[in-house]
Parts: sequence; structure tokens; C-alpha cells
Amino acid sequence: MPGTHSILAGCLMAWIGLAGPTPGQPAPKIAESATTAPSAPTCEDELATLDAANNPRDKAIAEFLVARCQLVLDCARPLSLVLADHAAARDQLARETSAVLAQIRVAQESLPGSGLEPEKIATLESELAMHRAFAEAFAAIARDPATDEARKQLTEATIGLALYLDDTRKEVVEAARLWQGVAYRLAAKPDRALQVLRPVLSAPAARRIGFWARIERCRSLADQGRYAAALALAARLGPRVDAWFEDEDTATRKAATDSLRWLKADLLERWAARLQDSGEKERAEQALEERKLILDSEEVPVATDRWLTLDEAVPGILIRRESTEPSDAAPHEDE
Repeated sequence: MPGTHSILAGCLMAWIGLAGPTPGQPAPKIAESATTAPSAPTCEDELATLDAANNPRDKAIAEFLVARCQLVLDCARPLSLVLADHAAARDQLARETSAVLAQIRVAQESLPGSGLEPEKIATLESELAMHRAFAEAFAAIARDPATDEARKQLTEATIGLALYLDDTRKEVVEAARLWQGVAYRLAAKPDRALQVLRPVLSAPAARRIGFWARIERCRSLADQGRYAAALALAARLGPRVDAWFEDEDTATRKAATDSLRWLKADLLERWAARLQDSGEKERAEQALEERKLILDSEEVPVATDRWLTLDEAVPGILIRRESTEPSDAAPHEDE
């Protein structure tokens, strides 16, 4: 069909970001319901685009789009569960990251001979390297951290993420900090986790990623035995979390508030156990009483899917447009 190649190429270029928002600019927001959380997005559009690609140029870009989407969306759900201490989710995360790493290899192999301009190939290769660094970190997080081999892999994964701590996209920086911090914590290095899980009280560029980074900072303090400091930080986060999520739907705001409350209860339980072990029975009982007040007769453990979930594992890189006007001419790069 005449013009089909240029239409598809134009849409692909727009979606890939080569003709869309520049690094550092936020992705366009999609309106959400004021009361209920929106349904989880999928990679159906990217997979359909790949199916429609009928030449090396379009196929190379489509393979990249699928890899990026799978990293951002498919890994978000199991990562959320792992953050909520759902150990069984590690198997699902391992499967997702394995699929992402395989797709990244396919995307990389499709670039030579694609007919894309050298500068565009260089851009895609650079982005794929970033995707690989995050995917390898997720693969490390999916492992049982009890073994020395797993802890070594976790530590090595933080090296790859370090390259993106000064990325021009603030959301990518925050994601790199969170997953570095998680990897360090799982590797039993809370001191290193605390070094990267900053800042603490300022509003994050990516709310959910930033929220979990602060949760992980509280947990890292507790890992060092600094329970009072962890609880003090959790208390200071309360009103700020309310402000960060004030324009989100009701379900999301409740999940954020509840997650912070459950964190405090968990910190108090851990502190009480430490106090009990050290012979401070009265203080341990006080901590447990405070925990009981926080939970307010709620059954524990709380189902992990009630914690605040991530909508994107790496925010700020999946640019989607609600509508794309077809055109026989490929869009200009700064359009």
C-alpha cells in the first residue's frame, strides 16, 4: 500500500522519542479517574507494531520498542511484590527479566543492516545499554539473597546502574537510586544503600519510585539497628506523602498511606524483637503496643498486593501518545 512504510516509520519514530519529548522533559500525562485506579497498561501496542513491521528499518525500531516496554511495564508488577516482601514473586520477576534480556539481545542484533542512520543506531544502542543495566539489576534482585553468589551479583548490578545516576532524565536517576539501594540492602550493605537513597524529604520526580526509595531508606536504617531514626523518618514522610499523591485517584492515595502505616508497624515489630533479645522487656512491650495502635485490629501480614504498586519499573522513558496523526512524511527530529 503506498505510503504505508512512511506512515509506520513516522509513528515509530514518534513513539521511540527521536521525534518526541527530549530527555529531561516529562512524558505526557493521561487523565485518570478521581476515585479508582486506572487499569494496568500492557505492551499490546508495541507487539502489534512489531507484527506490522515489514522491513528491516521498521522491524529494528519495533524490536527496541518491545524491549523498552517489557522492561518498564512487565517488570513493574513483580518488582512491586518483591518490594512488599513477597518472596514468591521472585520467580515471576526472574521470568520477566529473562524475557526482557532476551528481547534486548534481539533488538541489538536487529540494528546492523537495518538501514537506520548511524546517529539513530547510536541512540538506540545507548538506550539498550541502559535497559540492560536495569534488567540485570532486576535479575539480581530476583535471586534469593541468602547466598554469597547472589550477593555478589547484586553488588555487581549496582555498578551498571551507577552510570545513570547523572542521567538528564530525573525519573531515570531516581529509578537508578532506588534499584541500587534495593540491591545494596539485599546484599546486606545497608550503609551503601543509605548513601544512594537520597534525597529524603523533597518531592520526587517519579512519585511511586520516590516513595519506595524512602521506604527502603527507612528499612536500611532499621537494618543498621537505628530503629528510632527509621521511625522518625517514616513519621516525617506522612504529610509529605499525602501532598505527593494528592492529585492521584483515591485507591492510589490510600495504598500510599496504608503502605507507610504498615512500614511503621513492621519497624516496631523488628525493634520490639531486638529489645526483647537485649533484655529490655518493658520497652519491647511498649513498641508492640504502639504497633497494635497503628494497625488498629487489622489482620497481619497484610496481603502484598495491597501495598502501593509501581506502574513503571523505570519511569520517564516510555513515551506514549494518546493519538498519533498519520502522515506520509516522517516527522522532523525536533518536532
